[in-house]
Amino acid sequence: MNALLKYVLASVAVLLVSLALVGLRAYVGPDLSPSAPLLLLLAVFLLAIQLGIGPALLAALLAGLCYDFFFLLPYYTFTIARIEDASAFAVFFIVAVIASRLAAQVEGRARDAEERVRETSALNQLSRMLLERADPFDDEAARQVAVILVAQSASLYLTESSGDLRQVASFGPATPLVGLDSGQREVSVDASGRVAVVPLLASGLLGSLTVQRERAQPAFSGNDLRLVTTVAGLLAGGRLREQLASEAQEAALLREADAVKSSLLAAASHELRTPLAAIKGSASSLLAGGTAMSKADERELLEAIDSEADRLSRLVNNLLDLSRVEAGALHVESGLYSIAEVVNAAATGLGERLAAHPLTLDLPADLPLVPLDYVLIQQVISNLLDNAARYTPAGTPITVAARLESDDLLVSVEDAGPGLPAEELAHIFDRFYRVQSSKGGRQGMGIGLTLARGFVEAHDGRMWASNRPGGGLRVSFSLPLVGDPSPPEGEAGKGA
Repeated sequence: MNALLKYVLASVAVLLVSLALVGLRAYVGPDLSPSAPLLLLLAVFLLAIQLGIGPALLAALLAGLCYDFFFLLPYYTFTIARIEDASAFAVFFIVAVIASRLAAQVEGRARDAEERVRETSALNQLSRMLLERADPFDDEAARQVAVILVAQSASLYLTESSGDLRQVASFGPATPLVGLDSGQREVSVDASGRVAVVPLLASGLLGSLTVQRERAQPAFSGNDLRLVTTVAGLLAGGRLREQLASEAQEAALLREADAVKSSLLAAASHELRTPLAAIKGSASSLLAGGTAMSKADERELLEAIDSEADRLSRLVNNLLDLSRVEAGALHVESGLYSIAEVVNAAATGLGERLAAHPLTLDLPADLPLVPLDYVLIQQVISNLLDNAARYTPAGTPITVAARLESDDLLVSVEDAGPGLPAEELAHIFDRFYRVQSSKGGRQGMGIGLTLARGFVEAHDGRMWASNRPGGGLRVSFSLPLVGDPSPPEGEAGKGA
């Protein structure tokens, strides 16, 4: 409601009340005159509450004139015949002005209180939204800002390393960028008073916030700009928090990567030294022996070189596989295969390492073909069998079993060794973690089970370990029976 209309309403309301009282006096008689000023004061009071101080003062003036004209003798003139009537008129006018001012102030304070409650609620909502979102600068944040500031549009800009401003979020019509400066550190308002530019400051200049009101809306007042500055502070704080969290995460990743690199170098330097020393020693013996060395000794040294070279190759391949698993770059070539064939191939490949352990295969003939990567799952089973043979006493049996469980194939490798304490059982899949061998010392690099679990998870399966009730360790993994097998060319026959 515009100001002129408020004054017109105040004037009309006082005149209508006065005329209504005059008409009522015609029926009641002169006895109504003492009550008339009270009713006019009530009308002034109500108008002050509804229309504000300016229209209320006009209403008080008109009410005084109407009181004089209609209710003081002689009626229908502005002449005051008696001194007591003049005093009554003066008191009425003063009381009307005071009442109008008090009512308007009370109403104004009530409106201010309601506005502060609304602003506080909106700011709390914006704060919660900024805390819940990973990136506080999005279109929803811009919309919230426009709602809080009763604006037509809002735009958020970030300052690039080059010093240029880049818009990252907006709501409503595009805000004009005239006069927008990337280095601006003070709140500014354009000539119309309806476009405000506010810097986002938090440990430096992060960007800018621009808000625009429609022409029909009031220009930004001092209270509005205070609220705009508060909103900008919340946005800048949210952006700074997101930057600090991102930097902390990057620092944590760098520390973890550095720790992995150190562990990898330590494990690799220790494990690679043994096969390299054996290869070097055998080769040196062959070179030094010449023709004096017997054929049997020569063959023994060559077999040692061959064996240690295979071991070195496995170590290097494991390290490469670990890097692919850690980087999420492992590629699965899936096809339909028999799990029994994969297990037999893994057991045959281990050869002498399983010679000291009776091997039992519990693989029902009616098991279905499974979508899997033949090479990766063979490596999984080889690692599990190798661990079982390495960490259990000679002569103890090893069992490989498979069964269907819902939509998964469940495979387990069990040994009859001492099992593991609970504190070690929780870490056996951690990279570079090595358990105490029953044959003495900690063996291997500690990445075999890590790789096995990574290979299984690449098939959307899972792997876990538990101690057997009768003693020994059981390592199990599951493979889903549903998938989209695409066997590599030339290998489809392995599933038959």
